Amino acid sequence: MGKPTIGLKFPEDNANRWRGFNTPGIATFAGHRYRSLAREIAQNSLDARLSNDEPVHLDFSLLEIPTEDLPDIEEFRETFAAVLSANKELDSNEKAQAFFSDSLKALSAKSVKILRISDTNTTGLVGPCDVGKPFFALVKAEGQTVKSSDTAGGSYGIGKFAPYTLSRLRTVFFATTYRNESGELARLAQGRSILTSHNRGEQRYDAEGYWGQIQDFLPVGDADHGQVPEWLRPEVLSETTGTAIHIIGFDDTETLWRERIVSSLAESFFQAIGSGNLTANVEGFELNAKTLDSVFRNSKVLKSLEGLTDAQSAFALSHHFLSTLNPNNPGYRSNSTENQLFGEVRLHLVVDANLPKRVGAVRNGMLITDRFPGLIRLNEFKPFVALLTFESDKGNALLRRMEPPAHDAIEIDRLEGSDDFAAAKRELNKVSSWVRQQLTHFAKDKVRDTIELDELAELFPDDKAKETSKKDDGEANPRGRIRIRSHPLPKSKKASSIADLFAGGQGGDVGETTAGGSGGSGSGGGAETPGEGSSGSGVESDSGQNRAGSTISLRDIRAVPNGDRKRLIHFTPEEGGAIDVAFAISGADADDPLPIKSASEGELKDGALRLDAIALNRKSITIELAEPFAGTIKVSAHAV
Repeated sequence: MGKPTIGLKFPEDNANRWRGFNTPGIATFAGHRYRSLAREIAQNSLDARLSNDEPVHLDFSLLEIPTEDLPDIEEFRETFAAVLSANKELDSNEKAQAFFSDSLKALSAKSVKILRISDTNTTGLVGPCDVGKPFFALVKAEGQTVKSSDTAGGSYGIGKFAPYTLSRLRTVFFATTYRNESGELARLAQGRSILTSHNRGEQRYDAEGYWGQIQDFLPVGDADHGQVPEWLRPEVLSETTGTAIHIIGFDDTETLWRERIVSSLAESFFQAIGSGNLTANVEGFELNAKTLDSVFRNSKVLKSLEGLTDAQSAFALSHHFLSTLNPNNPGYRSNSTENQLFGEVRLHLVVDANLPKRVGAVRNGMLITDRFPGLIRLNEFKPFVALLTFESDKGNALLRRMEPPAHDAIEIDRLEGSDDFAAAKRELNKVSSWVRQQLTHFAKDKVRDTIELDELAELFPDDKAKETSKKDDGEANPRGRIRIRSHPLPKSKKASSIADLFAGGQGGDVGETTAGGSGGSGSGGGAETPGEGSSGSGVESDSGQNRAGSTISLRDIRAVPNGDRKRLIHFTPEEGGAIDVAFAISGADADDPLPIKSASEGELKDGALRLDAIALNRKSITIELAEPFAGTIKVSAHAV
């Protein structure tokens, strides 16, 4: 009987080197194993998406097979015994000794657990196993990544190590179906073990070995596909392209591992899932656009995050970010600008009480950071959450170059030394400045230039009252300048609020719960025109529409007396359309209506003045009161 052509083999090391247990690629993800696994797998699958008409689908399935069904099982056992012996004799790493002792126990058990992660609607790992091909980059290369475009998620070739952190054997098997250059379906299968250097007799062997064709360490192709074990041939890949990753000796000691994976997918890919670009099934736990919101509220998912540093707050923050993508949410706003380098940048915003004042950024459906550069200290604004999405390929490609290996930050210094560094730094600052302008418009109570307070003007006269002030619009203030700064009182939290999940979030002033400033009393608004001063277009694209009877916020209300019956009223409506403006006695125990006899514009109807208004356009009207009145007036407006 001849020697087997397919089996497990480790390359000989004739340089007398030693590669220990602490492999940098694996150590990168050891702290958050389940989170890193889900994040890296989903990112790679989205990068290999085949058709935009259907979502990429991930399936996580736990298999349990007889240990004897592992291919070349005896060679695995002998290799792990040699590795354990070498670590006892040549290395004092107690952690490594404990790990490989456990590995030998797993190989001696009757069965072994395997976590299979398969994707569909992807191109698969395109072969053959040559340098520069995706299959080679994943299974054989170090520090190399091969992506379909400049905007693809990975860029360091490190994410491939995430599955090894959850293997008691540090062994992963790969199976893929792809279309070759002739357009025909082709299949490849190979295993990879990342152990430590070890000796077999007098010969030193490398830390990494491969199951597959023994000669040249190649994968098993279609010609020998019959020698691939049944569990390594997923039925889903029999007639379509895709990839299946098998984590051998899966560490499922964490009781809620399914929920941990689900939470990671929801936290990092809420935008891709919510838009229908990604779906997943984690051992029967369905994750899609319809179930996404319920996942963020699931008690078992939340429990799986207990005891993990910052995990609960990060998960809740992603839930807040998800709310910015729903135009039906109260306080929702959306706007975009065109940037010279980043292309179209869109801001999604929700203003509501008790939110954590954070600005995040999404690239290719994945949350990159929840602290966008230049937008960290935001205490001057009302509570909000905002999400930036980069809509152009050039913007996503540039962001990708500024990300660290974990893809969890934007670091401009990573471009230092490149031709793009200065321009990218300048344009990134422009994006941050534009976002601040939008927040100033939608999420800030501005200081009022002048407010008419007849009673207080006599008690607290302005030292410069004799200097009659005039604004550019020619509206004179007969009482001088009185400056009032808003300082809203804290509001009690509502138990039903999503924001309660973010207990202990970033502090700041508690603001109004209505969008765009307070409504009715005329105390809201006073902000700048959106996009003013930015490098982009700044064209406002509010998607919210007025509903009959809803409050319309009025900015910079001023009432200038003209005798005891007439007032010249100035205000700026936040929204346009037909509105009813009502007048009441300010300071009374209740809002007692103030009857109006006539007005210079509009129609008196049911005690209110019906007008046609244009959003953010200054309105000036003269009203005549039905009876003499010397007090201050409260002005409010509602949509018709």
